[in-house]
Amino acid sequence: MHYQPFRLFAVGGYANDSYLKTIEGFDIKKQVWEEMPSMKSKRSSLGVVVVSNYLYAVGGSDGSCLNTMERFDLAEQVWEEMPSMNSERSALGVTFF
Repeated sequence: MHYQPFRLFAVGGYANDSYLKTIEGFDIKKQVWEEMPSMKSKRSSLGVVVVSNYLYAVGGSDGSCLNTMERFDLAEQVWEEMPSMNSERSALGVTFF
């Protein structure tokens, strides 16, 4: 599956007493959910933002607050680790302008 516009992303989370690293993409035009490559780290309560064909997963919790960040190349379908934040944080907001 290659990136197409008009897609929503469900990223990480928590279910059945487990932190998740899975991702699902919802194709708004086709009205279907599709599995996508999982993040490198399990994360709940993370911040997510899309910037220039990259989906960024920032902070969150895996039972402890995280300061790590990774990004997903929507065209190449590959995750890569990015520089960590100075502080651990969970349940954060992330924005781009």
